[in-house]
Amino acid sequence: MTTPGPRSGSSCTPEQIAARGNRRPVNLACRGVVQHGAFAWGVLDRLLEDDRLAIDAISATSAGAVNAVAMAYGTSLGGAAGARA
Repeated sequence: MTTPGPRSGSSCTPEQIAARGNRRPVNLACRGVVQHGAFAWGVLDRLLEDDRLAIDAISATSAGAVNAVAMAYGTSLGGAAGARA
């Protein structure tokens, strides 16, 4: 059974909602443009540092998609610390 995430169309299991705790859910949109890729990673890195936020969903294109995939993969392996490694 899934429950819609707050302010998003995503579906979260009760375990995921409990794990999020009091952190504010955030949905991200990362755009392309190669020159902004490094800058965008810096922004994502800062968001990952903030314990008040829980990244709920990511939508991305081009260079933004590369960053989004790297972040999602790292997060799946080791949470925010894994994504930042």
